Amino acid sequence: QIVRVLYGSVSLDSSPQGADVFNGQLRVGRTPLEMPKVQAGEFDFEIRLPGYKTEHARGTLKEGQAVSFNARLRATGSVVFGKPWENSLGIQMMPLGRAMLAATETRRKDFAEFARSANLPPVEGRVLDEAPDLPVTIVTRAEAAQFCRWLTDRERAKGLLEPDQEYRLPRDDEWSMAAYLPREKGATPAERNMGIEGIYPWGFTSTPPAKTVNLLDKSADPSGKKSIAGYEDGQPGPAPVGSYRADTRGLFDLAGNVWEWVAENWADNAAEGAVRGGAFTTMERTELLASFRRKTGVEERLPDVGFRILLGVNGLPARDEE
Repeated sequence: QIVRVLYGSVSLDSSPQGADVFNGQLRVGRTPLEMPKVQAGEFDFEIRLPGYKTEHARGTLKEGQAVSFNARLRATGSVVFGKPWENSLGIQMMPLGRAMLAATETRRKDFAEFARSANLPPVEGRVLDEAPDLPVTIVTRAEAAQFCRWLTDRERAKGLLEPDQEYRLPRDDEWSMAAYLPREKGATPAERNMGIEGIYPWGFTSTPPAKTVNLLDKSADPSGKKSIAGYEDGQPGPAPVGSYRADTRGLFDLAGNVWEWVAENWADNAAEGAVRGGAFTTMERTELLASFRRKTGVEERLPDVGFRILLGVNGLPARDEE
């Protein structure tokens, strides 16, 4: 028995254009899309574009009929990887390979929202209700990771993140990538430490240009005996995030201000972690290297250690695997 299959045509467009069109789980094209041979009967095409609410083109197609749809997509405010994005806390997230890295260190006011929501007990020395744009310090690595999980849950609930997108601490290699370092040899921060010499976050000289990064300078030590000779940044302590010039990726304070936790242990000892980038307390030439790591106990709460967050997908690293 011969069964006659009847067809019509469907034309799909969207504003903005470039949205993916799906028929069930099958991607059939991108808007604007002409489909001259669609089987007659009921149809339901999904029109998807990151950062916009998914729309549907539904209807019943008759033999020989030509139908057209133009979907006006509504922005959701959700993240679009590869484009700068401001999250629900007002943190600017900048593209870094396959991930997004916070332009600044996590602020006191960001952590204060988390602390209130999670009912965290006060911690001696940790100030959250003053100078809100200073980087939060006196945080353990576990507390920084807990902040990331809280923010992930918050933004998934708001529809800003997909289920496979999550905040976390940057891995050691991702931090190196942000600092323009090539992939370094070694399996751990301890093995990679100072493996590349002569590269500083600001260039190839050990003394940074004046007032470009917040390090231990003569504003903190007028005598000059315990500071970087000849350098002045104008800040005796931590500075509000973003006070100094951004790099070409739009990232602030990768060098100086406060040390930043990375995700991995220093080596095999789970009690020892690693921090990167130096701080307002840093003056040693070796610690100014982009490749320098400092071994720090994961349970330590220090006045010159904070953190920066990364947003990734499915646990994929920011840098492509070699």
